[in-house]
Amino acid sequence: MADLITTTELTTSVPALASRSDLALLVSAASASIRNYTNNPFAAVTGYTETFDGPGQAWLWLKYWPVSSVSSVTMNGIGILYYSVDTALGRIIYGDGRIDWRMAPMWRRGSNNIAVTYSGGSNTIPDDVKVAACLMCDWLARQTDAQGLSSERLGDYAYNVFPERNPFDPAISPFAALLAPYRRICVS
Repeated sequence: MADLITTTELTTSVPALASRSDLALLVSAASASIRNYTNNPFAAVTGYTETFDGPGQAWLWLKYWPVSSVSSVTMNGIGILYYSVDTALGRIIYGDGRIDWRMAPMWRRGSNNIAVTYSGGSNTIPDDVKVAACLMCDWLARQTDAQGLSSERLGDYAYNVFPERNPFDPAISPFAALLAPYRRICVS
C-alpha cells in the first residue's frame, strides 16, 4: 500500500528532517501507524471481494470506506437480496432496511461464509492526515535521536526530554485530534 505522504512533502513540511537518510522508513512507519490507529486504509478499490466469518450480528464492517457501490452479497454461497449499506461508515446491515437496524436479522455464523463485492475507499489523502503524517515522522525522528537521553546539564544550560508514551494520546499530542474524523472503531 502506498505511503500517505512523499519524502518531498515531508521535507517541505519539516525542513529539519531533510538531512536524514532514513526518510522513506520514517514515512512508511508513520503511514502504517496512522492506518492502524484510524482503521482506515486510505485507498480505493473497484470490484473488491471481501470475505467474512459470519459474526452472528446484524452488520459487517467493510475494510474500504466510504462505500460507493455494492455489486453482490452472498452468505453460504446464496445471493442476499435484502441488505442496506451505510455508505459513509462502510457498514452493511442484513435485512431490507424497513426496520431499525437493532432489530435486523443476524448474519449467520460461519467460517468465510459471507462474501461482499463492492467498490469504495478514496485515493485522495486529506490534508489534515498529511499533516498528521508529517508530525508523526518528526515525532519518530525525535524518538530515535534521543536514544534514551532524558536530561543533560552543562553549567547554566539544561535540557530535558520527557518520554512520550503514546503518540496518539490526545493529552500529549495533536495526532488524535487531526485523525479523529477518519478513525473508525468497529465494535462487534
